[in-house]
Amino acid sequence: MSILNPASWTGAADEYPYVLQAIPCGHPARVSADGVAKRDAAFVALLNAYRATGGLVRGNDLAHLMASRASGDPASLSRSMAAGEILCFDWNETFWIPAFQLDRESLGTGQATRLLLAELSGAFDGWAAAQWLVAANAWLGERTPLELLGTHLEAVLDAARADSFIARG
Repeated sequence: MSILNPASWTGAADEYPYVLQAIPCGHPARVSADGVAKRDAAFVALLNAYRATGGLVRGNDLAHLMASRASGDPASLSRSMAAGEILCFDWNETFWIPAFQLDRESLGTGQATRLLLAELSGAFDGWAAAQWLVAANAWLGERTPLELLGTHLEAVLDAARADSFIARG
């Protein structure tokens, strides 16, 4: 069960209608701007890639959920994001967080996520790291790092280290 399933929440869940939408409303698609259309398509690909592991959650929604469970607040989430302790990326002026890394109870991240992000930092921004996690990786026998993160952490960290080295040039 996903942490994003309102039926699994405790606390003031009725106060916060957390509904993840496949494509957020608010701006019309501009087909004439090729870069915008490509970025939108890349975001939809990320939505689809993370769906099986809990999906993506908006940063503001996660902050409200943390506050409703007394497990944090917007400031603590911002500090974790700035410190590189939680994977997040910006799309359409909203921070998005892959839910796979969040503990269902505490909403914090585990040691595996922090170790992985430490390997990727400096070489990959949040957007690139989110894409890296769901892309087939030659170092991992064409499996995705996300598939193996829970079972083969050292192999994923080695792949992250190698790809970061290559990305830095």
